[in-house]
Amino acid sequence: MTSSMHRPGRTALLRERSLLCTARDLHQHRPPTRMSSRVPS
Repeated sequence: MTSSMHRPGRTALLRERSLLCTARDLHQHRPPTRMSSRVPS
């Protein structure tokens, strides 16, 4: 686990990319209306 700590920048980029991909998939699979309903105002 030293390599990940050695390059936090690369890990952050990969994490952001993964999050973006997941968010895109969620938006494509489920409408945004459901997401807004899920999140409390």
